Amino acid sequence: IIKTAVGDEKDPERAAVLNAENAVESLKCHTGLSSLIKEGKLEIIPALYHTRSGRVSFGPWKQEE
Repeated sequence: IIKTAVGDEKDPERAAVLNAENAVESLKCHTGLSSLIKEGKLEIIPALYHTRSGRVSFGPWKQEE
C-alpha cells in the first residue's frame, strides 16, 4: 500500500506526506466513516509525526513545484 502511495518518490519527507494523504483518502472511502463525513460529523486530515523534534504537523501541506 505504501509503495502505491509514494510511487518512485525519493525524498523521505515528500514520501511521508504522500503516504499520509493516501491513508486519509483510504479512510474516507470506508463505509462506516463516509456517512459521518457526509453528515459533517467527522473530518479526517493527514498528520505527520516528526521523530527528531517530537512535533506533529497537520495537512494539507503546500506542495513545492
